[in-house]
Amino acid sequence: MLEAMKTQLQHLIIIGCILILPNFLFAQGQLVDYQRAETLRELYRGKTNYDQVNARWIDSTNLLWYSVNTPKGTEYFLVDAEQGTKNTAFDQEKFAKALAETLDKEVEAFDLSIRNIEFASNGKSMEFTSGRVKYKCDF
Repeated sequence: MLEAMKTQLQHLIIIGCILILPNFLFAQGQLVDYQRAETLRELYRGKTNYDQVNARWIDSTNLLWYSVNTPKGTEYFLVDAEQGTKNTAFDQEKFAKALAETLDKEVEAFDLSIRNIEFASNGKSMEFTSGRVKYKCDF
């Protein structure tokens, strides 16, 4: 009797595995699913604001700078945590004009191609990379 129950249990386990296995096989998406997902990313890119915030403390000061995507484009702000103030980090229009002259190409004020930003501890200058070159800008 015990042997018969053991055999029945084994058969139930095998039948259960056979019934569940096809679900696992179809769980993987098809190529068209991934292609459709890629088109959705492009469809919605740039349609949301204030969802991508990049914040960094400046050395061991009470100053914090951050960039955020806004309806204008990417904006940069400087926050003094001790004073409780927030201001634009720099005049992006002037900065874009100066960078355009330096790079000898057109630069949009709210679509700056800069990275590796490091502000000075007083917030009055910054170093950044554009292309493969590192620059310093005094405000």
